[in-house]
Amino acid sequence: EASLGDRHFTLVDTAGLEGFEEKDLARQIQEQTQKIMVAADIILFMVDAREGILASDEKLAARLRALEKPLIFLANKADTNKGQEGLFECYRLGLGGPIAFSASQGLGLADLYEALSPYISEENPAHALEEESSDIADIISAEETAEIEETKLEGQAGAEASRLHLAVVGR
Repeated sequence: EASLGDRHFTLVDTAGLEGFEEKDLARQIQEQTQKIMVAADIILFMVDAREGILASDEKLAARLRALEKPLIFLANKADTNKGQEGLFECYRLGLGGPIAFSASQGLGLADLYEALSPYISEENPAHALEEESSDIADIISAEETAEIEETKLEGQAGAEASRLHLAVVGR
């Protein structure tokens, strides 16, 4: 469970899609990430603005466009000059302009709040999407659910079924 200001939601942070030498493990992670993306109400796609756009970012962006789900595009580490330069490169992914973000500095939180607002309102804390919400907990294993429980961010009591499910993908 997570919150940003008065907006409460379930957040699932997927594993990165790179850096796995074992092909079977990489395949399993990609399959699980795909399942989580399909089940999520909104996708938070995060790239590293300092490193620029990688081939894996381009592939993932194509998969995200094909899902036709609400997407919030974050360019993390945008708090430096190199990160600011990387923001312009993000446009080539065809996802629109990213939110300049810095997880370590809190940059972009107001913009993220604003981007989430159409989907989570005070009147309708569940979400304003027309589609039925999928239960992400059905997709991930009990071990991973326990891991998520250990990393709660300002959890808020409430009906799990009424929560908006966000999936964080990228790097």
